[in-house]
Amino acid sequence: MKNNKFYILLAPIIISAIFCAYSGNESYKKFTDLKDLNEKLYKQSLVFQTIKSVIQEHDTLIGKSQEDIRSLRDNTLKNTQKFINSIRKDDRTEIRNVNKLKELLANLNQNDKFDELFYEFFQNINGEIDSDFKQDLDRDFPLIIKAYAATLSKIYNQLSLANNTKYYVKNIFINGPLFSINSNVRENIYSVKDNTPNLDMLPKSELKENIYKDFNQFEANYQAKKIRETKAKIAFSEKLNIEDIILIKQYEDDKFILLLNSAINIKNELLELTESEKISFGIKTFFEFLLCGLLILSLLGISARLKFLKVLIDKSKYISNYILSSKETSADNAISKLIKTYEDLKETYIKDSSFFQIKDRYILSVSKKLESINKEIFTSTAALKIETNNSKKQVFIDTIEKNANIMTSLYNNAKNISNVKKYSECNKTEIFDPQKSFEEILQANIVYSQSKKINFISYLDPSLTNELEGNLNSLKTAFNSIFLASLSMSLRHQNIIITIKKVQKEFDRSGLCSVSFSIKNSSAAMSEKQISDIFSDDENSLNNDESEFYLKIAQIYLKNLESKLEINSFPSIGNEFKFVVIFKTTSNYKDFDIKCNHKLAFLQDVNIAYNEAFEQTTKDLGLKVDMLTNTSPSITKNYDAIFLRNTNKQGQDIKNPLILKDPLTPLSITRLLCLDEADIMNKNLNDKPKILICDTNEIYIDITANGFSKFNCEVVGVCNKKDLKQAIKQGDFDLIFVGSKFFEAEKNSLQKNLDLIKAAIQNAKIPIILMLSNTSNIDGDSVKEYFNAYIKTPINSDELAQIFRKFLPNFGEIAIDESYLAKSENIILFKKSPMENKIFSSALGEFYNTLETTNSFDELLTKIKTKTYGIVLIDENVKGFNYEELTRVVDKIRQSQKVDTRVLIFGAQERSEFSFVKVLAKNITKAELSATVREQIDSMGTSYAKSSYEFIKFNA
Repeated sequence: MKNNKFYILLAPIIISAIFCAYSGNESYKKFTDLKDLNEKLYKQSLVFQTIKSVIQEHDTLIGKSQEDIRSLRDNTLKNTQKFINSIRKDDRTEIRNVNKLKELLANLNQNDKFDELFYEFFQNINGEIDSDFKQDLDRDFPLIIKAYAATLSKIYNQLSLANNTKYYVKNIFINGPLFSINSNVRENIYSVKDNTPNLDMLPKSELKENIYKDFNQFEANYQAKKIRETKAKIAFSEKLNIEDIILIKQYEDDKFILLLNSAINIKNELLELTESEKISFGIKTFFEFLLCGLLILSLLGISARLKFLKVLIDKSKYISNYILSSKETSADNAISKLIKTYEDLKETYIKDSSFFQIKDRYILSVSKKLESINKEIFTSTAALKIETNNSKKQVFIDTIEKNANIMTSLYNNAKNISNVKKYSECNKTEIFDPQKSFEEILQANIVYSQSKKINFISYLDPSLTNELEGNLNSLKTAFNSIFLASLSMSLRHQNIIITIKKVQKEFDRSGLCSVSFSIKNSSAAMSEKQISDIFSDDENSLNNDESEFYLKIAQIYLKNLESKLEINSFPSIGNEFKFVVIFKTTSNYKDFDIKCNHKLAFLQDVNIAYNEAFEQTTKDLGLKVDMLTNTSPSITKNYDAIFLRNTNKQGQDIKNPLILKDPLTPLSITRLLCLDEADIMNKNLNDKPKILICDTNEIYIDITANGFSKFNCEVVGVCNKKDLKQAIKQGDFDLIFVGSKFFEAEKNSLQKNLDLIKAAIQNAKIPIILMLSNTSNIDGDSVKEYFNAYIKTPINSDELAQIFRKFLPNFGEIAIDESYLAKSENIILFKKSPMENKIFSSALGEFYNTLETTNSFDELLTKIKTKTYGIVLIDENVKGFNYEELTRVVDKIRQSQKVDTRVLIFGAQERSEFSFVKVLAKNITKAELSATVREQIDSMGTSYAKSSYEFIKFNA
């Protein structure tokens, strides 16, 4: 208690650190709020600047203004590009606004069409801005900022009403008195008091006075034109003449521009104000957190020293009370005793370590011999079962097989015991992909469940996408041991349900990921005594029960993972074995990038639990899959593909099946849907026209490229001379489209730039098409001698089709091509001897009905040529092995018969020349070999289709 009094000295530091952290957190919140508001204001400013530029250019194009069209066009493009660069690429609303803006730009010289598009564009974007902006008024901003924000919100409302009024007045002009006027619009047209913005909340400034002055001057000018009398006619539904409507239209247009300019000016002042406040709070936050960090460091330093002093005091007391308590014991003798005790312990540890190493080497040697003998026994009994028809002899064979299984189980138990000490001493961590590694764990246990006819059901959480760091070896051993324990309790055809999912998502921010592993069986429920015996350390509680052995082994490995086993028993339902492991997360992220536009369905299995697992997995993957109960042709024809379990017998008549093999995992589903990456990279794009578009601005290129989207072609866009030359050099183009702006950039540049293009194509006969914009000063008929043809922009699909038919005669014959490699489950195996063929055939017992063996390399080649095989398994050390001849034959078969044949070679030499060749380790285990073959078969049957349209922006 006396020692703990030292820690009271830390109280003032702790209180100060807490206060600094709290104050810093509050300042940081205000800083982030101001930063968010500043970004919104900047984006809003870009929107309004762009709108202002678009209106000015439109007015000039229709003759309403006499300003320089070139400078206006440059200003519009500059503001538009800034606005496009500011949007978020994953925000559909912002992308929709950009597309609307591009459509607006494409119709600048179309008065009626422009007014329709502008009304819709402004109404949408102003409504979004105002709605988003009103939420900021509830935040804890300084009063001056709130005053500016409230004033801006009012101006946004006035702009929205002015836009409505412009739209209705325009429709009155077109439709006359037949057009019905909204009551709010009617009131806005007639009212005078609402035209001037309410700036009372703003501080007195030159900006405020100028806005009032501009609006007063505006009202005075139109008052002289008797605007009040004209408005009254609308209010009282009197007859209007053309001059009245034109006057009101001009009045509303000018009022809209005044409100727009007012909003831009107030927004600029608010931007400066928020930037200043943001910097102030940012500096304050930095120094408060810095002070908090220094206080915490000093706290840790002082507490470490106090702890060291406490330990030193405790050790001194121990030596004083126990070692030096005898009068005969001096300090020198006490130190000598401690040194001798340490040397004795060290010698004992060295002897024990040496003994365990010798024991482990001996057990390993014996286990290898025993494993080899067991494989021969299993192979022999399997062969005898086939050749023996006598029922009495079959009983003897079954007895031999049963005893061999028991011997194998005992051998595995002894082997696990010898490895326990090794794993507890060597607690290594590694980085792994959870989806792939957990799937391998599930696959390794499929073999055991199939031999017992167990219904294997699994759910693996698709949200486990970040690579994890942890002790994977201990996890595998613990999981396998629990699974074997659960399996030993189960009878034939019972369920084992495995669930692996992420829990405690709040750990994600701290770099940790908590994963829950659950194994449920439907066997007889365990008693309370059985469960307590498993967790007991009493030697008298041990028995020869196989499940208890595996569960005790699992607990040892779970300690390495800092986890513990939970067992829940449910009468008439079964048992659940559960544990939770916390892993470190890494920044490596592998998401399921599924781009599937097909209509999918799932033919339900007889097992309800499997159906639920599949439905949950596809839902978490973001796939929409309908659940079917029958295979009626009237139903199945409505779907592009139908999932079904490989054990489902109802799906024989389905024409487009996607066969699911156990274990069910996100990867097993995506393999059936997605193309192999190598096949995607190797797809041929030369079966469709390749078009080059050249213009002076990326926006022009984007707008022009949209005109090609209905055609089966590849479009490449460039916007400068350097990229133009490089693109022509690298690509074999069928047509070249060049914008007129490309020849207007410099004086007398027509012939010069045309010569540049022809020099780049090296006088090849590639047609060159001129694209003429509405504002171009080039006459199409005057330049016919320089170009093969010309086309107006925005591009009309019918005119473009005519150009394709004229210069690309094969255009009408081009169609989406699809190449398909069929799936085959036939397997052929060739090892060094007939005995090895039998051993490996036994390891691949799951594929017994489709597996064949051969005893010579020539016989192997003959069989491959005369029958389709999905898997070719061969040892590189067999007599007569010729890698070049084998791959040549397989590659020819793949091309001629369209079969997705894979070659798996047992060997050490790396072979990466062909994508269908895979090298297997010579010491591959039975479970790993079976899982690898299953994975290869599941990934077969790949089809790939060319997309009809592709657009690429070229960068040299």
